[in-house]
Amino acid sequence: GRMITAERLADKARPLVDFVENDVAKCAVRGPGTGIYLGSNPTIVPQALASHLRHSSVLPANVITVALAIEDRPHVPDSERLQVDPLGHGVNRVIVHVGYADEVDLPTQLGGVAEQLGFSMDHVTYVLGRETLVRELLLGDDDSEAALQVHVSRLRRKLGAAGSAIGT
Repeated sequence: GRMITAERLADKARPLVDFVENDVAKCAVRGPGTGIYLGSNPTIVPQALASHLRHSSVLPANVITVALAIEDRPHVPDSERLQVDPLGHGVNRVIVHVGYADEVDLPTQLGGVAEQLGFSMDHVTYVLGRETLVRELLLGDDDSEAALQVHVSRLRRKLGAAGSAIGT
């Protein structure tokens, strides 16, 4: 199941730099705040970011893509943890370097560059890709569309009125 999911995502993968220059640059409407889009590969557009722009034609004023790079050492010193790459058009790529024994606290890590990138941690929205939720939180080994719908439906019920905000 994981290999099939990875292959499907690889087929849709686009270079982040090209996406910024060709799609983000043409986005006429930018909303307030900062969107933090998590992805596994720092050179590829996070699926949640591509979907957000494709479906809403609006992006937050500040867009930050975040990827973790797990180093082949137990710990990475704080001074070497964050790599920030301004990509233009209000988009920044942040690569968080961690050792295999380090604990990861993204809000704390990103708080260290918030001022540099011109945003407040009080006004951020974290956006996870559907594949992250499906794989890690909901389905275990069952990655079928039907299983996704069942789990999301249960999650909506548990959240009550707030559950209507969850889309698939």
